[in-house]
Amino acid sequence: MYSYIYIDDTLENIEEGTINGIKHGGELAVHFLEPGLWEQRISELTNIINQHSGLIVDLKLNERANKEGVKAQYRGSTVASELRTLIKEKTIQADIPIFLISADEKLEESLDKTSYDLFDGVISKNTLGDEHGLTYPEFKKLLIAFAESYLKLSEGKALTFILKRDDLTALDNRLIQEMEKLIPFPNHVFMRFLNRQILRKSTVLVSELTLAARLGIDKSSEGWNSFREEHLDPFKYKGLLSTYFNRWWWPDVESWWVEIYGEDPALRMLGAGARVALLKDKFGDLKLQVQQKSEKSKSDKFWTICKGRHIPIDTIDGFLIANQDNSYPWQDKEYISNDEALRPKNIEAWKDIATIEKNRLQKLKDFHGKTEQRVRR
Repeated sequence: MYSYIYIDDTLENIEEGTINGIKHGGELAVHFLEPGLWEQRISELTNIINQHSGLIVDLKLNERANKEGVKAQYRGSTVASELRTLIKEKTIQADIPIFLISADEKLEESLDKTSYDLFDGVISKNTLGDEHGLTYPEFKKLLIAFAESYLKLSEGKALTFILKRDDLTALDNRLIQEMEKLIPFPNHVFMRFLNRQILRKSTVLVSELTLAARLGIDKSSEGWNSFREEHLDPFKYKGLLSTYFNRWWWPDVESWWVEIYGEDPALRMLGAGARVALLKDKFGDLKLQVQQKSEKSKSDKFWTICKGRHIPIDTIDGFLIANQDNSYPWQDKEYISNDEALRPKNIEAWKDIATIEKNRLQKLKDFHGKTEQRVRR
């Protein structure tokens, strides 16, 4: 059984609910600690950390005194920083996942990039346990995946072992080189890169929604699961963190398509209807429905997912999201759909569009504004 230390300056309903939610089902144990005097708490953590699989820490540990009347003079990010340093110095032998959890509504603003990079995940207490946020079963699944993956990484650092893939030649060589550069670093540095720059982005690994979209299939189709399991799951990612992230090797899926249908016309150039028609011609009906384009989209040559609405779009119907100039070359650019750009529903997920897109968006707003005026008349 995996076990996490949980440090918080209070143990009231919200914290008890979180702990009970994590422990439910018996797969995870939780050892609760109050913050205390800095030297005592770090000494205790140094002594017991190797007996546990990871750490969950609240950001604001200095708001209330503990049972001994001691009020901490430090924050959760300070604890994480010290532990990461002790791990790097090998005072603590085993590297561990560390998650930040906080009820601070402006959590992202409370952390600079250096502090943010200390953690494997930053979780809001306000949305934890909410069906529209991160449910407790999903959070527990996340904690277990990181615990077991950190443990496996300590057993071996060959990329074929990490990725559970024998042939690396089909992958972008720049990605391989970047991963190899990080292997000598502490495990948490490598895990941060794998988590944030590969698995949480559309790269050589794609999500199930992207996978279905690129084949023109509506993921809610009755026959999708059986078709995917039989024909596409052989290309499923089985490396570190795969028990949490369901991802598929896109180069392998593309090779599978080319082997069946050839390179002309390219999959990217076909509309959703044509893609599904070819699949049905080869494999039978299979109860696969064609993915329909959104209201404001013109193309059904789906290739990416709208960051705001999580709907498939062609990139020509999308607006490039801001602050992607420094993205890695193997990462697909992120977009929002015309629908989201015109009437944002989840602007917190994407913040803003790139400067070069501003003029085009204004023209689109002007056009649809005039169209709506004519309809109202």
